[in-house]
Amino acid sequence: MVSLDIYNSIALICVLIFGIPHGGFDAAIARKRGWPQSFNYYVLFHIYYILISLSVIFIWFLHPLFFLTIFLILSGIHFGLSDIKHRQSMDFISIIAHGSLIPIVIPYCSQAEVNSFFAVLVGSQNSLILLQWINYFVLPWFIVMIIYSYRVFSKKRYTYDYISLLFLLLLAFLLPPIITFSIYFCFFHSPRHIKLTLKEIPFMDKRRSFYEASSYSLIAILGMLYFYNYILGHYTNSERSLLIIFIGLAALTVPHMILVDYIKHKSFVERNV
Repeated sequence: MVSLDIYNSIALICVLIFGIPHGGFDAAIARKRGWPQSFNYYVLFHIYYILISLSVIFIWFLHPLFFLTIFLILSGIHFGLSDIKHRQSMDFISIIAHGSLIPIVIPYCSQAEVNSFFAVLVGSQNSLILLQWINYFVLPWFIVMIIYSYRVFSKKRYTYDYISLLFLLLLAFLLPPIITFSIYFCFFHSPRHIKLTLKEIPFMDKRRSFYEASSYSLIAILGMLYFYNYILGHYTNSERSLLIIFIGLAALTVPHMILVDYIKHKSFVERNV
């Protein structure tokens, strides 16, 4: 049975506060990247988004181990792509070095605690299997980190990003996993993403975008509260909190990652609409 102390509970609340608005600007990003702006396409965008989110929830409950594995991989790619300040100069090595923090390094450094969390999400036996898979990737990540370190010192690239990563790695060894993730997500990943997003949105579209982000955040919070009280009622409060944070944010994050990381050009949108 999982029991979250006050510090982990605060960390989860912070992830929720930053995580929900994190994708609130996705409709504005879609418009900027070429999604047609008529009313019909505006509705179609939201239908796609909702269907993907509902599919995430359905697949997670149907095949939890499969989906948590895929979600960790996608999250690693997303974080790796997002955490390089100058994205045009990134490469495979830098993406793996940064992207492995969440799906590999943090679980490896806090295996007992992460195992209890994963057990709630995928079951005790599946949790052990998943952690065993993660342990297999620690050595390859460490080799990549050595190569990345050499490049940073020899070519003077990614210096700020590299120092940030070293700081987060230190936290992963010293702090509980949820607190480390909360610090990373709330103070590194989300502020950078929101800053870049606001720069990408045209000035004339900013007010509309803020209204959208506020509306989406409110709807998401109400949906999570409904699941917390009526769908997950047979779990303990700590277990429900973990399920809501991980599954709820996964439902919001997967369509967000698809939009941010894989839909880049207007021609792509037009071909797929």
